[in-house]
Amino acid sequence: MKGTLLIILTLLITLSLVAQKKIKINGEQEIIYPFETNSKTMFFDWLNNNQDFNEIEIFAMGEATHGTKDFFDIKVNTFKYLVENHNFKVFGIEASYGECNYINDYIQSGEGNIDTIMTCFNFWTWRTEEVKNLILWMKEFNQKNEEKLNFYGFDMQSVSEPIKYLAYFFRNDTSNYVQELNKILAPIRSKSEKELGKVYKDGNLKFKDTLNVVSTDLKIWFSNYEDALIDNYSIEKLKKLKLNLTTYNQSLDYYSKGVKHRDSCMASNVVEIQKMENEKMFLWAHNGHVNKSSSKYSQIKWMGEYINEQLKFKYYAVGFVFSRGSFQSHVPSKKSNYKFKVSTLSKYRNNTFTKPLYKLNDEQFFIDLRRSNNTLFTNLNKAYRIGSVFINKKKSSFPIIAKEQFDGIIYVRNTVSATPVENND
Repeated sequence: MKGTLLIILTLLITLSLVAQKKIKINGEQEIIYPFETNSKTMFFDWLNNNQDFNEIEIFAMGEATHGTKDFFDIKVNTFKYLVENHNFKVFGIEASYGECNYINDYIQSGEGNIDTIMTCFNFWTWRTEEVKNLILWMKEFNQKNEEKLNFYGFDMQSVSEPIKYLAYFFRNDTSNYVQELNKILAPIRSKSEKELGKVYKDGNLKFKDTLNVVSTDLKIWFSNYEDALIDNYSIEKLKKLKLNLTTYNQSLDYYSKGVKHRDSCMASNVVEIQKMENEKMFLWAHNGHVNKSSSKYSQIKWMGEYINEQLKFKYYAVGFVFSRGSFQSHVPSKKSNYKFKVSTLSKYRNNTFTKPLYKLNDEQFFIDLRRSNNTLFTNLNKAYRIGSVFINKKKSSFPIIAKEQFDGIIYVRNTVSATPVENND
C-alpha cells in the first residue's frame, strides 16, 4: 500500500514538473508552461498558481495573424476547456453581429447544413476547417446539455447584415407588425454590402438620409411593438434582436470615423453581450484588438483597453507570438487589388521579442505575464503582427510591450497555415 502511494506521489510530482519549467530568459528567472495543443489541460496547469481565475468574466485570445492553424487550434481547444471546466457559456468572435446570428441559430436548433452556415461569414479569415469544427462541437454540446452555449459576433462593420437578419428572423411571422417592418427594411435589403459602401464613398447624400431614416423608423418600430414581441417571443430574444439595430447604427458611422470608432463599438458590444447573457465569455480576435494598452506607439485605443477599463482584473487577455511559419492572407496583386494565398515568414533579426524565446527550443508554451517581472516583457521589443493583408517581413514587425498589452502570452516556434473550407476566396 505504501509502495503504491509512493508511486502515485512520484507521478504527481513528475507531472507537475513537466507541466511547468523554470528557465532563464535573457539571464532572468522565468516560469513557462509548455503544452501540446490536444492535451487535456492545455496550458492551464498555470491555474494551480492563480487563485484569481474564478473572478475572470471575459477571457480573450488574440492571434498574430488571421490565418494560422496553430493559433486557431489552440483557441478552439482553450474554449472547450473553459466550457467543460470553468463554466464558460458565451463565445464571441471578431465578425459581424448580424451574420453570426445565423450561426447561433444553427448551434441552438441543430437545423441546417454546416457548409451553408460557413458561408455566413463575410470575412474569409473564419471560413476555415478549424472554425467549422468549433461550430460543430458547440452544436453537439448544445444537443447534449440543458445549459446552452451561445455564438456571437461583436463586430459592426456591416450595414446590411443586421438588417437582413431581422427580415430573416421574422420570415414566418404573419403578424401585421412584420409587414410594417419589411417596408422599413426594403431600401437596404435590395442592396449588397459593396453597394452600400459605395454609397458612402461616392457621397450620395440622398441615400445616406435614407439609411438614417431606416434607423429612426426601426427604433420607433421596436418601441411600438415591444409588448407584442415579448409576448410572441421573449424579453431575452427582444434584447438580442435590438442589438442588430445597435450594430447597424454603429456601422453607419464607421465609414467616416474609421478604426478608432470600430474598436470602441466592439468593446461596447462585448460588454453588452456578456451582461445580457450573464455568463462567462470567451473572445476570439486579433492581438491588436484584445490588447489592453494602446501605449505611445499606437494611435488607436483598442477594444481590449476599453474592456479593461470597465472590468479591470475580470478581463484576461492572451496574445500570440511566433518566430517563423506559414499563414493565409491577402497579398497585393497587379491583376487585382489583392489575391488570397499562403505566405511564409522566416525568423527576422529585428524581432527582438521572439529571439530569446526561440533559443529555449520549446515548440510552444504559455507565460502568465501578471506574475512575471522579466524585463523582456516590460521593455519595448518587436514581433510579427499581420492582419488580413501581408506585404513583407519588414512591414510585419511591430512594437510590443507584452506586460502592458497582455495578461498572458503564448509563443509558437513554427506555425502552419489555417485550412480554408472549399470555395473560400
